[in-house]
Amino acid sequence: MLTIKLIAEGLGLGLLLYLICALGIRNGAVGMVHLYDQKVQDRVAELGLTTKEKIRKEKIIGKEVGGMDDKSIAEH
Repeated sequence: MLTIKLIAEGLGLGLLLYLICALGIRNGAVGMVHLYDQKVQDRVAELGLTTKEKIRKEKIIGKEVGGMDDKSIAEH
């Protein structure tokens, strides 16, 4: 019984992670650039692949949905 529960939980979390990543990159890999270092974000905006405003909005959405900010991510 515990084995089935463990497998189901693993599959469920794997599917959730897959959906989050798929939604993040649905319009190209630049869709999740907010997870990268500030230098990378600046370079992507400089190349015209996205705007700093879009990156800022994605950061806000990520904080609201994920509940984690840059500081808490760095601590882990």
